[in-house]
Amino acid sequence: MSERIHGVAFSPMNVIAGASFVVLCGALAWTALNREPETAPIFARALESAPTDTDFLDIGATSSATSSTPLGDAILAQFISNYTNLSAQGALPDQVAETAADIVPHIETRTFSESAILTRTDTSLAGILQYRAELREALTPLLNNTTPELDMYAQWIDTGDTTYLDKLSAIARDYDAAILRVEKVRAPADAVQVHAGILNAMSSFATALRALAHNAQDPVASLTLLRTYNMAEQQMFTAFNTLGLYAAAKTQ
Repeated sequence: MSERIHGVAFSPMNVIAGASFVVLCGALAWTALNREPETAPIFARALESAPTDTDFLDIGATSSATSSTPLGDAILAQFISNYTNLSAQGALPDQVAETAADIVPHIETRTFSESAILTRTDTSLAGILQYRAELREALTPLLNNTTPELDMYAQWIDTGDTTYLDKLSAIARDYDAAILRVEKVRAPADAVQVHAGILNAMSSFATALRALAHNAQDPVASLTLLRTYNMAEQQMFTAFNTLGLYAAAKTQ
């Protein structure tokens, strides 16, 4: 059973999907935003210290996103299913919206196992210093970026200028290049886990940036991917902080 309004046919699922879209965007905006602006590219900040917060940058309210993508459609479908099931259980509307919107999109990301890491037997302080120097050289592609990544995304939202999305994609490619170089660095035998963590963190971050750039026109995908970005950002901080702790332990 459907009815036609202003020439557009609406079925019950149309109404559910439309209402769910509004609720989803509201829930995501509430739970995924409100973060202080970035002050440096993620790589530079990761090398300095671990993060002190896990909130999000408030850049969703005036998004230039207008169309849908397969990822956004899949997220909305998952939200509709979650929302319907939770509502049927009698949960409060606000709780239903927030819980149903707790969606992390599945994005294919290359992962690195510890068994694939090249190693060196020298685990002395001298060996660690050599490893650090080689790692720093391998990471030089990341120095191409001097602007905070989410500043670029915010500029896209404010202006609709896709040049900023191209820049995000370029940064993702720099991470890809750095990953290829870091793969060739031999890690000390007792730093295999640390090295794998760095590779996986960079891979996740590159994937998050690429996904943000490719799905920027989709409001649902964009808001949800900010969570993915935040998780990847946290992973970067953790990986490089772990590297710092490992090196520091060698001096004690």
